[in-house]
Amino acid sequence: MKELRLIFFTFSAILILLPSAVSFSHIFSDHSHKLCDNYAEHHYHEKSIDCELHHFQKNPVLELKFPEYTFDFIEYQEKLTYDYYDFLNDFEPLPFDLRGPPSFA
Repeated sequence: MKELRLIFFTFSAILILLPSAVSFSHIFSDHSHKLCDNYAEHHYHEKSIDCELHHFQKNPVLELKFPEYTFDFIEYQEKLTYDYYDFLNDFEPLPFDLRGPPSFA
């Protein structure tokens, strides 16, 4: 099972890296693809049979667009409210809820 996994991993790595390797080897070959800028004349171009790499559209592999954040600092002013009637109430709430009729509590 490990051998099959290793073969699958190697094959998938080759499949992923092969287009990049072909594109990289294309840099060192001594031919170029020139664009025709003479549109006024009718003329024919030599057809390149050996290289079809320029027909593929290459998108960037990784494109990073970082969002721009702006921070707005809002200052909160706390209004102090005084409860003047707090001292009139001697009731202390219990830390648990009473359940059942009041006669059992």
